Amino acid sequence: MKKNKVLMKMLIGISIFLVFIMDTQAQNEGDIIGVYRGVQAYSNGGNFNTKNFQCTEYVMRFYRIIFHVEIQGRGWGNASGFFSGGAKDENFSAYPNGSIVPPQPDQILCYGGGRNGYGHVAIITEVNIGAGYIKIIDQNRHRSNPYLEIPISVSNDRYYISNKGLGSSYYVQG
Repeated sequence: MKKNKVLMKMLIGISIFLVFIMDTQAQNEGDIIGVYRGVQAYSNGGNFNTKNFQCTEYVMRFYRIIFHVEIQGRGWGNASGFFSGGAKDENFSAYPNGSIVPPQPDQILCYGGGRNGYGHVAIITEVNIGAGYIKIIDQNRHRSNPYLEIPISVSNDRYYISNKGLGSSYYVQG
């Protein structure tokens, strides 16, 4: 019995170490790092200036493949226009952070701010209000891990998504 506990602790330790090593390894630009609903997310290889694997490219490709919707006029790297004004141009509804409308899978999560004010966008993959989180997939945030779990809270029947995960200069727009 005692040997089994020691063996189990060793296996858990090795597993955690392997996950850490895999997560911190730099992926090459263009390597597949994740997938949601059959749409692959690619690594930017640590090159945040690449035109090929921006957050906007993933969101636009996801909507084109899954919903057959072409999102126009976003530019290759400036996500800041997705929420303000741009959603109206594309016949999308823009729900601000703190809205009475809960987020849903497949919706676009928009961030303002960030490096040079470009913002960030991601696709919501899971919403679990009871457990207090949403999950997203994106590109150009992390070179080997496109997935992120973000806290969500409800106050006065309004849904608030935390700014966690992208750095202090980013904020959730909606």
